[in-house]
This record gives sequence, structure tokens and C-alpha cells, in this order.
Amino acid sequence: MEGIANIRMYYNGEVISNTHEGVTFVCECPFSFAILYTTSFVELQNGICVNIPSHISKRVSYILYRSPVQVFGGLIQFQIMAITDDASMQRMFCIYQQTRFQVPLIELYVEFEQHTGVDEFDEEVNINEFGDIGWEEDNDDSEEEFEANYEVDDENDDGDLAGNPAVPNEAHAVISQQPFGVPSFMRTLDLEAMHAPEFPEYANMGEGNAAAEDGEFSVGMEFGSRESVISAIKSYTISRGVDYTVYESEPQTFYAKCKGYGAGCDWLIRASLIRKKACWEIRRYNGKHTCTMGTISQDHAKLDSDTIADAIRPLVEADPSIKVKSIIAEVQSKFNYTISYRKAWLAKQKSVAKVFGGWEVSYQTLPVWLKAMTAKMPRSRVQIKTLPVYRESEEVQGVRVLHRVFWSFYPCIVAFRHCKPLVQVDGTHLYGKYKGALLVVVAQDGNQNIVPIAFAIVEGETADAWEFFLSNLRRYVVTIDGVGIISDRHNSIDAAIARSNGYSRTEQEYNKNYQRLRERGNIVVNRFDRRNEMFEVREMQDGSIHTVNLAQRHCDCGHFQVERLPCRHVLACCANQRLDWQIYVHDVYKMSEICKVYRGEFVPMGDPSTWAPYEGAKVIANWTLRRATKGRPKSTRYLNEMDSRDMRRPRRCTICGREGHSQSRCPQRAESSSARNQA
Repeated sequence: MEGIANIRMYYNGEVISNTHEGVTFVCECPFSFAILYTTSFVELQNGICVNIPSHISKRVSYILYRSPVQVFGGLIQFQIMAITDDASMQRMFCIYQQTRFQVPLIELYVEFEQHTGVDEFDEEVNINEFGDIGWEEDNDDSEEEFEANYEVDDENDDGDLAGNPAVPNEAHAVISQQPFGVPSFMRTLDLEAMHAPEFPEYANMGEGNAAAEDGEFSVGMEFGSRESVISAIKSYTISRGVDYTVYESEPQTFYAKCKGYGAGCDWLIRASLIRKKACWEIRRYNGKHTCTMGTISQDHAKLDSDTIADAIRPLVEADPSIKVKSIIAEVQSKFNYTISYRKAWLAKQKSVAKVFGGWEVSYQTLPVWLKAMTAKMPRSRVQIKTLPVYRESEEVQGVRVLHRVFWSFYPCIVAFRHCKPLVQVDGTHLYGKYKGALLVVVAQDGNQNIVPIAFAIVEGETADAWEFFLSNLRRYVVTIDGVGIISDRHNSIDAAIARSNGYSRTEQEYNKNYQRLRERGNIVVNRFDRRNEMFEVREMQDGSIHTVNLAQRHCDCGHFQVERLPCRHVLACCANQRLDWQIYVHDVYKMSEICKVYRGEFVPMGDPSTWAPYEGAKVIANWTLRRATKGRPKSTRYLNEMDSRDMRRPRRCTICGREGHSQSRCPQRAESSSARNQA
């Protein structure tokens, strides 16, 4: 062979499988070089050792090739091929020649033997010290320097977790895992995966072993893994409306026969692991089915949630919030079967876990992402509280349980400085595998637009959790006095506010004054002190008297202070004294101030490989919050008038239209079902 091949080598990194490309190599500093097609395996090893940094061992442990495979539709997927000798080298060059127009580089992953010589020095990164971003603010806006923006509070005095019998198993499971790296769901998604082949399980087939034109298998066909073989057989079976029985399922062999084998159909397939090729190969195949399913069914036994999860993966990557009904429709269009709602829901959960990581991975990734966020947007605020993990009576090192986390993005903090001095807080249940609550606080700009300013994940809507949230909100975001707070009057919120002096607690006075404002009546203004802009305003209907201080922007009704807009008493004073009421409208309602709310920009997070390494403890979910019962948790929200009206409405059947029963208990449904059975 003649010619030169371009090589990109990855080392001291990670080999990630099951990505949208198949297999992906990642590392901090890959480097490139070129070699001749005539290069031998030994020469490749020597060339690699010459180019690597001096502190790495000069002995290569193994070399992996990211082998491109052309699948349906001309797409390229990648699988691992081990480079072990000159023969595998030549096979690699052959593949490269055939695919170099689509894949211009040969990508190798090299692992070295244990380090020798100079030890690597990992500098400890203080997660509380990040550079500041220079925000262009007007001179009248004070840019105070806040305290450390990323705090971890390790609580060691919580007895509930220490005595939990499930702790040893949880801690052992976490410790036995591989070192935590950046999970797949934090990598860039390829939305072109929407155009993936109809049967993605064929993506790992070896070069030169493409399926026949009629979609049948053939002896010698290669697959990248045992899972891809089984998935391909399932898709083949589903698409043809037949079924099979597994006769042998071992780590190195998979053997299946048609359910009608010996009774008119001789279809069988046997696949085995070929160690020399590091792939699975079809070793025996009897050709097409000669049978058909006896009855037509809306579903198929082999169309399980795992198969559906693989089929809908491109849709989930493009839209993780895809509706279950849309999944049912997609399966109907793709496989010509109508699956149940539950099966579609399970498939979505599995697909989401494969693309974005499972629940446990998400909890582990949370501190990694938050640290990267504070690095990208300095002066954002984060506080994490964790709890220790015990195995028997000994604390497990390097593992913590997430207790609570508060965060606020710096653009949101700046935005609140130009909003109304009024915030609204609320919480919602977490409906996933683990119980908990998401707490949110929002503000309003001068044009009544909602602006979220802070968030927290806590164990539930308890007084302690709300106090944690509100105290951090007061410390980092709502730093001015005289801010009103609106809530749903949850007992835990009231208790948390009672512990703090940072918020207005004038609910009764406000409700009383608001009721007065709703009442229509004449107003009489008595000049009290014109020079100091003090007036008395009398409500003629009930005789109540309100003191208005225009200089201090104050009225006894409270509306002037809270809304920063002239109330009816202020307007009466302005009319009586022929003053311009517009001068008493706060700057927050001016367009120039509203624009400042949205001036701060969110900085893109960038590729996770560019983030500073996270060197803190691994954070896991609180297993005491694991959801054991089915269904959503009972709502603790206060019911309003609309809820009460809906609850009083009698139940009405959607089949017959009568009240008192639902469609599942409708007599007409039973009659129609009986008629169909007789027919």
C-alpha cells in the first residue's frame, strides 16, 4: 500500500459507548500525526511513545480504533476495533481508504501502563475563588462585591441517615462504581439523529456485511455487541409479524427459533461471540419464515419498552419533553402496532435515561454543573448542603448525600435591582424517582413581566427548607429592605417568615387596606403641611383618615409603598394641590429601567471537556426520599374557587353522556363488547 493516513490519538481520557455516534473517544489534549500505510504495529507503538509527554510511561498497554461503519441511509456509526498486530493494522487502513471521504482521520485511543518517573501533580482548585465578570452598569448602580459564591455546608449531625439500614448497600454501590466522569447527557446532542436509520440496532454491523436487500440476515454478518444482535432480531421479528422462542441465551451465544418451528416453519438463528474479531457473528441461519401469526394483534410480544426506547431515542434527543401520545403515534407509524400508554411511558423513561443519564447520574452531576456555572458566570450564587454517608458506624469518605441546594444566576440577581420591590414564592413537587420539592421565587418588572430570580431543591415544603431558601434569597438576591412577599400562605412559609425579620409581614394590614381601596366613595383632602408635602385624606363613605407623605412616598393605605405607584389618596392630593402625579411614579416603571432588567446575559456553558475539574465529594440522592408508592403525591395546595366548582361538578360518562359513572363502567361499553364477541 502507498499513501499517508492522518492519525488523531486520545490518551488518559475516556471511551464512551452508546452515544449517538456509537462509540466516542475523549481526552483533554489529543494530538495528531501522520503515518504511512506500510507502517507496522511495532512502528506505530514506537511512534506513539515518541510523541507522548515525558511524564507518561513509554509502554503501550492497548490501542483501540474508532472504526466507522456505514449503515442505512448512508449514515456513519462507530464501533471499537482492537489494534493488536500487523493484520489488524492493515484492516484499519483498508477501512480508512473506503471511508476517508466521510471520516478524514483515523482516531485511536491508547492506554499506557502504570505511570513511572515523575508523579503528576493535580493542583487543588478552590471552588470558592473564581474571577469576576465586568458588568457594564450605570454609575448610580452600586456593584457590591459579594462573599464566596459557591458554598458547601456539610452537616454531620443528622441522625436519620446514620441509622438507616439501607445505608451500607447504598454506600457500597456508590464506592464500587467507576470514577465519575462527565456523563453522556452533558455532551453536545446531535439533532441530526432525527434522520437515524429505521433500525438503529444494525448500526454496529461490520464493514462488508450489510444486510441483504430484502432485510434478511446472512451467515457471517457481524455485530458490535450481544445487545445489537438481539435488538436486530427483535426488529426483524416485529416488522414481519412473526415471533420466536429463545433456546439458548449465554454470554457468548444467542440461539432462537420460530415459535412455529417444527410445525411448518424452520426459521432459526444462532449468533456467537468471535473473540479474535472482537465482534458477534451470525453462525447459522435458515432463511425466511414460512409462517405467519395466527391472529392479528394490536401489540407484539417482542415490541417491549427496551426496543421502543431505542427506536424513539432520536426523538427524545431532539425533544426530551415529548408527549407519551406522540410516542404511541410514532410507534404506530414505524412498527404498525398500537402499544399501551404504560409501555410507551416506560420506553420514554428508559430512552431519557440512556440519552441524559439516570436519576443517580443526575444527582452526581449537579455539583459539577453548578461549579462550572459559577465559573462561567461569576457572582452567581450557589449553596449546597450535604449529609454524611455511614457504613455501619464508619463514615464513608468521598461520598455525600444531597440535602438542599440553592442557586441564583448573576443576570437574575442584577435584574431584581430594577424590578418592583415585591417577590412571589412557591414550590412544586418533584415527580421523579425521588421525592422532594423545587422552590422558586419570581419578581416583576415595571411592565408586569415575570422574572425568575432564584431556585432551590429541598427535601420538601418544610419550615426548615423554606427558611434555608428565604435566608439565602435575602442574603444574596433581595438585599434591600421593605420588600413585600406573596405566597400561598402555606404553614411552612409562614413559619419560615416568622423566623426572619427580612420581609414585610403586613398581610392583615394590606388586606384591610386593599378592601378599602376597592370601595368606591368620595375623598376629601385636608391640607396638613403643604411645605413638607404632608396631607390628610378622608374617605367620606366610612370616615377613615389616611396620612399621605409625598416627600417620603408614603400612604397609610400601603399601596403607594408596595406598588411604587400613586394610590387614589395620592392622586387626590395631587389634584387638590395641582401637582403633577407622574413625578411620584417610581423609575421602575420607566422603559429605561425595564430594559436594564434584561441587560444581563447568560454565558454559554461550552463543552464539558473545557470545564475545570471537579474535585469535591461525589453527591448521591437521599435514598430515604425514594418514592415507593405509585402515583403523584397528595397535593397540599390551597384550593381556590375554581377548584371547588370543579369538585362539585358530577361525573359524566364520555360514551353515553350520562352522569354518575365514567366510561370504564358504562353499560353501553359492556353491551358493545359483548356484541363484538358474539360476532
